[in-house]
Amino acid sequence: MIHLFIYAFAAALTGISIYYLLTRYFLYLAGPSKVTMKVFDELPQPVFFFDEKGLIRYCNTYSQKVLGFKQKDILDLPMETLFRKEDALKALTKQTSLAGAAGPEKLYLRSVDGSGICFNLSFAELKGALGDYYGMLVYGEDVQEAEKLKAELERREINERNLKAMSNSLEEVVANRTEELTRSIGEARREMNYRLIKEKELRATIEDMEIMLGEIHSRQKKNMKLILNMLNAKKWRRTSKAQQHKTGILYHRLKAIHMVYEHVFFQDHREYVDFQTFIFDLTDKFHAMYCDDKSIEISLSAEEHSLQVDQAFPLGLSLSEIMHVAFKAAMFGRKSNNNTPKISVKYAFSQLHNRYNLEINVSGDTKYLPEQILADNHSGLQLAKMLIGDQLNGKISIFTQHAFSIQISFAKLKESLAWQLN
Repeated sequence: MIHLFIYAFAAALTGISIYYLLTRYFLYLAGPSKVTMKVFDELPQPVFFFDEKGLIRYCNTYSQKVLGFKQKDILDLPMETLFRKEDALKALTKQTSLAGAAGPEKLYLRSVDGSGICFNLSFAELKGALGDYYGMLVYGEDVQEAEKLKAELERREINERNLKAMSNSLEEVVANRTEELTRSIGEARREMNYRLIKEKELRATIEDMEIMLGEIHSRQKKNMKLILNMLNAKKWRRTSKAQQHKTGILYHRLKAIHMVYEHVFFQDHREYVDFQTFIFDLTDKFHAMYCDDKSIEISLSAEEHSLQVDQAFPLGLSLSEIMHVAFKAAMFGRKSNNNTPKISVKYAFSQLHNRYNLEINVSGDTKYLPEQILADNHSGLQLAKMLIGDQLNGKISIFTQHAFSIQISFAKLKESLAWQLN
């Protein structure tokens, strides 16, 4: 009868048909031991049989495969050998003896390497027709995959909560940043509108100042022309030679200043001056003033280099005073030896030292240059030294022993300083 009960229980576990059960039962009649074990070995879940003494009498193929040992290695061993927690095992066996069955409960079976494998196990008593106790049948299912799935679900749930919290935090950050950017854009627009208004007002003011400056320059030009005409008329009056000489010096000096003023301020770009063109024009006009017959040879060598107005104006005034002395020295040299004197002007910029160099040489016998020439132009040379030393922070050297020569050197004005001065 115990074998019939085992067959019925196996049929309930596997869901096999009554036909299959009867077939197996009749096979049991032929060889009960082998048929019973074959049925249990086909089950895809753990099955154990413990006798009335609690010793292991059978474990199916699935159990051996999962736990990693062979049946012969554990036969006749106590049932506690398979379980990791003896307290839980005792509680279930006690409940089984009282109620005839217990479970399912999660229990950990001990594998061959000593680790625990979780199963959902049920316990059932095996009794004969007369109530004789034969032992205990333990069966169940492997819940490792379910545990893994549960752990994965819990992990995903935690990740989902974290992502949701992060999303809420990011949404809050984005909302705050959007509000901040909106406020900043509003402030930037107000600032831009304010600056546009101020820029418009500034442009209007600059235009008014340009008109006023143009009017001032125009009047200044007319006044200087008027003064020059008055000096020119006075020069031809019947006065003493000394007075005519002083008037002529003053006339030429004002004429040179007028040339500098006209070249620097009456141009399209007032920040920079094409000083090469200025040197050529200034030399030509001095040449025309002193010798209409072109009896003085001129040699010009000037690089194409723009000079800032803050340096061009004092250098132009200094150059006009120096050119007075140079042409007078050349005229004296021509009268002394009847040779054609030569005035050479060299203007260059040294990229290595970031400095401008200007040199004026007068060839010919000028070593006996009369002191009167230097004395008449003493105030002009002093003005040139002051302008070059104070405003250009440069150096001027005058040589008169063997030949008349003047050398000027000054540093290039920095852009930041030029901007501050403007």
